[in-house]
Amino acid sequence: MIRTKAIQLLRDNRVGLALIVIAWIIFFSPILSGKYVYFLDDLKIIYYPLEYEYAQAQENWQLPVWSNTFGFGQPLIAWGQLGFLTPIHLLLRLIGIAPLNLLQVSVVSYFLVGLLGMYTFFRQRLFDQLPSAVAAVIFAFSGFAIGHLNHVNFYTSTMLLPWLLVSAYALLQKPTLGRSLVLALVAAATTVSGQPQIVLFVFIAAAGVSLGLLIEKYALQIKKQRKRIAKLVSLTILAGGLGLVLSAFAILPLYEFIPLTERAEPLPPTERLEFSYPPLHAVTLVLPYFFGNHENYWGAKGFQELAAFTGLIPLFLSGAALVRWKTHKPERVVGILFIALAVIMALGRHSFLYAYLVDRHIITSLGVAGRFVFFFDLGIMLLAASALQDLQTSKKKYALLACITGLLFTAGILTPFFIYMQGTPDVYTRFISIASSADATWIAALLGLLIIPAYVLVAYRQRLVKPVSVMISIIATATLLTYSWNYNPLTYRSAANASVIFADNLKQYTTDSVTPARLYSRPDLIQNSSITKHTDPISPVFAVYQPFDIELDNLSCFRLPMQSGPEAVGEIHLGLHEDPLAQPIRTLTLDSAEVDAIFEEKVCFNPVSDSAGKQYWLSITSDSVSGVTLFYQDTEQSQPQVYFVRKADPTVEQWRQSQKNAVVIAEPIFPKQIDEEAILLARHLNVPADSSSARWIGALSLRDYRAFIEFFFANDREPIDGDGLHVIQRYRNILNMVGVTHLAQILPLTNEDSMLSNNFELTDEVAVSNKRARLYTNPQAYPKAFMVKNAVWKSAADETRDRMRSSAFDPQKVVYISGPRPPTELVNQDWEAAEELALADTSSLTYTATVDQYTPTQVDLTVQTDEDAWLVMTDSTTPQWHTTINEEPAAQYVAYSVFKAAFIPAGTQKVSFTYSSPAIELSKNLTLTGLAAVVLLSGLTLYLSKRDSSSDTKTPPTA
Repeated sequence: MIRTKAIQLLRDNRVGLALIVIAWIIFFSPILSGKYVYFLDDLKIIYYPLEYEYAQAQENWQLPVWSNTFGFGQPLIAWGQLGFLTPIHLLLRLIGIAPLNLLQVSVVSYFLVGLLGMYTFFRQRLFDQLPSAVAAVIFAFSGFAIGHLNHVNFYTSTMLLPWLLVSAYALLQKPTLGRSLVLALVAAATTVSGQPQIVLFVFIAAAGVSLGLLIEKYALQIKKQRKRIAKLVSLTILAGGLGLVLSAFAILPLYEFIPLTERAEPLPPTERLEFSYPPLHAVTLVLPYFFGNHENYWGAKGFQELAAFTGLIPLFLSGAALVRWKTHKPERVVGILFIALAVIMALGRHSFLYAYLVDRHIITSLGVAGRFVFFFDLGIMLLAASALQDLQTSKKKYALLACITGLLFTAGILTPFFIYMQGTPDVYTRFISIASSADATWIAALLGLLIIPAYVLVAYRQRLVKPVSVMISIIATATLLTYSWNYNPLTYRSAANASVIFADNLKQYTTDSVTPARLYSRPDLIQNSSITKHTDPISPVFAVYQPFDIELDNLSCFRLPMQSGPEAVGEIHLGLHEDPLAQPIRTLTLDSAEVDAIFEEKVCFNPVSDSAGKQYWLSITSDSVSGVTLFYQDTEQSQPQVYFVRKADPTVEQWRQSQKNAVVIAEPIFPKQIDEEAILLARHLNVPADSSSARWIGALSLRDYRAFIEFFFANDREPIDGDGLHVIQRYRNILNMVGVTHLAQILPLTNEDSMLSNNFELTDEVAVSNKRARLYTNPQAYPKAFMVKNAVWKSAADETRDRMRSSAFDPQKVVYISGPRPPTELVNQDWEAAEELALADTSSLTYTATVDQYTPTQVDLTVQTDEDAWLVMTDSTTPQWHTTINEEPAAQYVAYSVFKAAFIPAGTQKVSFTYSSPAIELSKNLTLTGLAAVVLLSGLTLYLSKRDSSSDTKTPPTA
């Protein structure tokens, strides 16, 4: 019986299912073949390391509540990144799929789940096969979904949205306990899997569509259907409550963690306005690579965050859907509302309302405005499916009117681009060059214009409805596949699986020493003695011009070190010139406030295809005192020279006299020949090497840790100060203190390595392209646990960091402590006097501190000291860490604003640091309670179903 129904179901949907499955197979064929993998950006540097940690935890049947390898230590479940309990990932880990392979199976599986789910929802709503299939394809292969394909914590939630709609609609049609449980489970799976902002977006979308369907069903029957509505409401509340209980691990630990992060405070206005979708970018709806691709992008920030492409056909169909309102009103109304919401919010700084809400501090914590394109793509999907459904029964007058509204809607969406293009020569040049080319995306866009004659044909020949619908569906699908095909670069599986160059060294150290190696890596460690200086701020009376000899074609991007202060205002203008005194052939404008303090800003122009063997000049100018400075070095006369122009309108002679024996630290960059991030184990790639890092960490992380590495290790800024000292020279004592055992860099063959003369030891070296990757050890690194005789009480973290930057600071003599009130003998002293006495103390402390056990949530040590002293453990601490000495609770302290610390009495002591989170414990209890409730209610549902079925069979037939 079931088999027969399944076969019949497949037959009834063979056309629609064929379209979406074929599209899925085509798009993911490189992954399905096993030859390529997705291994880029956040997928590589965040989710792959996370899955590595998750796999180890699940193998040991443990919750990954804390990791000592992400930075100095971070709470993973509370981190708000990828959920450990993501359902498909749990299953894949259980059967032993390796992390890299798991992520490939994940993306392929979730997109198929999303496609099938959205198709099912539209079929539920009585759409025909082709409109349902096209809706599913728009949902899965439009800009937002593909642009965020490398964000695993996005698609693990967004691809469950269709099943939220399916389960919510099923409950709406027939409110039963069983359907309420299904809705609760889908809602919980969505919540525990994804990033909080995207989970919120998914629920807003689901609520919006469901509310429209609810109004359609009951708007005129409220009095007649009171009991049914009451039942529906109660079952919906039950589903919501169960969903929340089952989602405890995604909510409570994050709620506990947020106060310890920067997100506890409102985001700066500049960050709230970042990633705004400019009207000029409307062209990317039909030409997604107009401003470049993943490697060479010169549009607004950024390539993936602003992805919203749909193609011409869905845009046209969205306008056509505005003609008929007899059927599928909820889809049309909600579609329009979603598009309006996206336009208001995604435009960010370009939206009067959004900018007003930011200025009035009504929006305080919402970042990445451009992500609201999610609702734009959903709105287009709802309207396009409705219009394609209309086409099946459209009369002549409706078809012609729909053609007109479709054209007007598409023109209205794209008009801002053509308006703004008039004042931007580079954009106009780019448009003309694409229009005169045989670019695949341009051809795909033009094919979309066939929908106009198609609508006219249908208007006069109703028998052509079916072939025209097939044609529209195939072209719309093919267009989206063309757009999305290269949006996320692929990596050869063999290259991604290759052993990372220095991983074995670090793993061996970790094995030998029990505690993880700690790595500090960046492309530019101590390489030469040239002093890096700051230019004057770019302004009307200070501009920079520098020549570059280009060796390759398609010049597009430059690595340009820039820095801005809090007074940064206005814009800076970058120009690319063939002759410095002529008009630029390419231009780019940056908002000074968005430069922040980022070292090596990547700036890109519209590519110059025939740049090889030529000299080009880069100019940096501004119409205001921007506050943005560049970094430069003095050079020999024979090297390229920079021009520092200090006149608003210089004469030729004045311009020539502005030449200096210096060079701005900038260079043209082309698509990567080598993966420097992987070589250096940058970002979080240190995690699969079983080491911790003294560098970069995610946006949502411990506030004091982020401040510490920014302050002392130049995490996101220029590492060379005004005296020509690298941060690891300036703060070598702190580098040693935090236990940095290894350092890595990539050294150009022409640069002198000064690491050895600074008492670092070369451990390994590998040639990569025309550079040398080098791994060093730090013989002066402190052990993971060490002891200090004297302490100074400093409750404020910023004051502690300020004292540590003093040249007199010696971590062997003094530790800065915060936390609960310290022992009485330290409280009664003025901190300045205590610090002076501590630094003047020349006596030595005799001690041993041996790590007996080192796990993510438990560190046990045996400490022996000849006098009272302070134990410092250089891993992050939070209020969830607790200290015991000889199994007795002890006061918990924080050392140097970041690390674990304990006051140790003289003698031999057993010290333990243990992680215990109330939120985790409550989450366990709630989740178990929720699962038990689901099981019991499921049993009740089955019992009631059997009872009803039995009573039906026993009921005697009536006469």
